[in-house]
Amino acid sequence: MKLQEIRAIARQRHISYDGLSKSELIRNIQRQDRKQWQEGVAAYKLGSYQKAFARFNPMAAKGDVDAQFFLGVMYFRGQGVEQDFRQSLKWYLRAAEQGDVQAQSRLGVMYGNGHGVPRDMVQAHRWYSLAALAGNEDARENRKLAERMMSREQIKEAQKLAGTWLSKRKFCARPLELSCEPI
Repeated sequence: MKLQEIRAIARQRHISYDGLSKSELIRNIQRQDRKQWQEGVAAYKLGSYQKAFARFNPMAAKGDVDAQFFLGVMYFRGQGVEQDFRQSLKWYLRAAEQGDVQAQSRLGVMYGNGHGVPRDMVQAHRWYSLAALAGNEDARENRKLAERMMSREQIKEAQKLAGTWLSKRKFCARPLELSCEPI
């Protein structure tokens, strides 16, 4: 992201950028987001789901991967919003595309059980594989269970999808980057 774009974000959020380097400005923007994030987490833990949703929703819309994951959870469970598997899927996908391992594992569950989508074991395996590669043990176990219901061809297709996904991504080191983008 260019310095001009980062300064535009700072202006929108009323953050002074005079004399700040690009990385310092990014950190200031992230600190502001983290305050909103912390307020959302605190509200969620207290069961104030609508307040948590009000904090997470604007952050998620701006690409915050943690907020996107939480919205996926809230829509899946119907916390602060009506239960809506399609909305849950939408937010999990956004987080998963940015490399969020929990979201990838949850997508495996959604595809494997047909929550909000037709049941698709190839897609379930794909997402479980990506999460498992990042060290998620639940995803590794769920992938094994999924394989019991799949043909060799389906497993190969899922592996190919996961490999293609990985080959098109670069992962950024948080917190210095505002977003991760495809290569």
